[in-house]
Amino acid sequence: MSIFGAIVSSVRPADSVDWLYVKDVVDLEWDIHRERSIKTSIIELMQKDIVADLLKTTRDDPASVETHVYRIFAADGEIREWATSPAARKEINERLAARGFPASETLARAFIKGVSEIDAVDRRIASYEARKMVILREIERRRNERLSRSPVKPSTDVIDAEFSEAAE
Repeated sequence: MSIFGAIVSSVRPADSVDWLYVKDVVDLEWDIHRERSIKTSIIELMQKDIVADLLKTTRDDPASVETHVYRIFAADGEIREWATSPAARKEINERLAARGFPASETLARAFIKGVSEIDAVDRRIASYEARKMVILREIERRRNERLSRSPVKPSTDVIDAEFSEAAE
């Protein structure tokens, strides 16, 4: 089922205003989905940068010609491999771990490096979530208002009778 279909079946819009609200909720839900994807990409990009920096600084002899050649020509290729190949990622992560940089540390460094961007994405997600909740509350308020205004069906079960006091 699509996001639109799921929201429609849950909200059950009663009129055109409700349908407009449903469209807004769906749009906000897509914005939230997009922001979460952006957040994942930011973390991956930052982690890739951290791994690149660590690979360039973990050579045996930082002053050697081989180290300089590696930094200029080979490191970028290894980073691309790390980003696309699970086998290469495992091998490079093991190499970095042997040098004192486990995968958990590269991830932590990526979060630290991208903290302002990640926070900005989280704030946008929170804003979209809050707007979505306001709209859903408004739909519920409108539904309750419609229910309270619906005419009460008069009872036909009332019996016409006279009042008399009970004997003591």
